[in-house]
Amino acid sequence: MVLLQRQDDLRLHAEATVSRGAGALGMAGGDGSQGLVAAVSAEHGLPFVCVPAGTRNHFALDIGIDRDDPVRALDAFGPARETTVDLGEVNGEVFVNNVSLGVYASIVATPGYRQAKPRTVAEMLPDLLGPDAPPRRSLL
Repeated sequence: MVLLQRQDDLRLHAEATVSRGAGALGMAGGDGSQGLVAAVSAEHGLPFVCVPAGTRNHFALDIGIDRDDPVRALDAFGPARETTVDLGEVNGEVFVNNVSLGVYASIVATPGYRQAKPRTVAEMLPDLLGPDAPPRRSLL
């Protein structure tokens, strides 16, 4: 088990764990962290364990993991029900459940968005969609 710090390189840690002979990889975090570690697991043909500990945990919800009981998810490191899931990729980034594109991605990536969603959207939309906004190719 590795306790990560904000500045740590998650991919580097996952790859190092594989190089030490791990038989499975797991990640306690949200969908973004889950996607990165799941990608390393897939690259090495290893099982991946999802431990919901992030903001939304859509992936955990969709595969039937109780997001209110992340400790129970650790049971998957022992005998567990195994299933195969698809991974997606957008611009070289792997995701396990959903991905944000276009204007929405710009908004949700803004610091403070989670604490003040309506205000953040109202403040950002004029610059993102107004007459002086840069041209966009992606969908809202």
